[in-house]
Amino acid sequence: MATIDFAILLANGSQTVVDDDGQSVTITATFTSDFFVNGSGDVQTDNAVDTDADSFTLTFSNPVENLTFTVGDVNSNGFQGGFNDQMVVESTLNGTPVVTTLSSGTSGTTAVYEAPFDTNITQTVTVAGPFDQITLTNFDPDQQHGWLFLNTAEVQNVVCFTAGTLIATRNGQIAIENLKPGDLIMTRDRGFQPLRWIGTKEITPAMLRRNEKLRPVRIKAGALARDLPVRDLQVSRQHRMLAVSRISERMFGAEEVLIAAIKLTELPGIDVAPVGGPVTYFHMLFEQHEIVYAEGTPTESLHTGTEAMKTLPHASVEEISILFPELMGGKTSRPAARIIPDGKRQKQFVSRTAKNNRPLVSQLV
Repeated sequence: MATIDFAILLANGSQTVVDDDGQSVTITATFTSDFFVNGSGDVQTDNAVDTDADSFTLTFSNPVENLTFTVGDVNSNGFQGGFNDQMVVESTLNGTPVVTTLSSGTSGTTAVYEAPFDTNITQTVTVAGPFDQITLTNFDPDQQHGWLFLNTAEVQNVVCFTAGTLIATRNGQIAIENLKPGDLIMTRDRGFQPLRWIGTKEITPAMLRRNEKLRPVRIKAGALARDLPVRDLQVSRQHRMLAVSRISERMFGAEEVLIAAIKLTELPGIDVAPVGGPVTYFHMLFEQHEIVYAEGTPTESLHTGTEAMKTLPHASVEEISILFPELMGGKTSRPAARIIPDGKRQKQFVSRTAKNNRPLVSQLV
């Protein structure tokens, strides 16, 4: 996960951030002239109550996934005759519209929220992506509008297993480094499915010293539920594990959701592995995003997206482009196997799970 600071963007016009896998992306921002940093450190639209549109555009040097940020919205029924805001948010990848999700209002390739008078809210904006540009405009063609407040945004991405991880296959438990394309892998939704591609990425000791975020997350045996995983499991920080829980059903309307491994370090028996030697990460790719079983535990396969693809070695990208030409250039966005909550909601879910002393996987899998 990488944090984008709107105050830095307003002051400098750009910001370079590094994600959890050590990949950098530069965000270039354009704001209408009326934005400013207020006394609370938030970026605010102008103090005027008028009909002039306030907008900003963020352009990313490389496509990214899973952006989320909040917008504080202030409206009034009486001040200076009353005002309300109408927010329109549009995201694109190479000029092609991408769906934007709003916590209130209408989500879609053109996401819209029109605030009732005298109603102040905090709007959450999420773009699963991949995408490379987003524009938010605040205006009302029939009514003067008020103020918006911005602070930070988050982006995140890639998933992989470490060497030695046992994967459930038709031929039993096989170490991931011994798998090959065509092997039949047990999936949660579609039974045994052929592995289309498997790739590796070597993380050297020098890379680990420069960036500790490249260290894997260690999930000790039995940390997720009784006998799950059956042995210690190591995955990359953004690798997502399947949660099966009544808590997730109450929070997200779905009993099963995917949670990033780094978010799980709040739970007992899960931490960042103190490794010093090289780490080899493995990526498994199927015809679609799948839930597979690693050390007996349900978890995800590689979820392709442009941002995920750019973290792979060039040779791996070339191989995938031959097998899946539709993935190149962001032309196709594959649906996720399960709901992937935004980062803050994942953190809240894990906190509730820990507070209630509940296993992450609460039912027989």
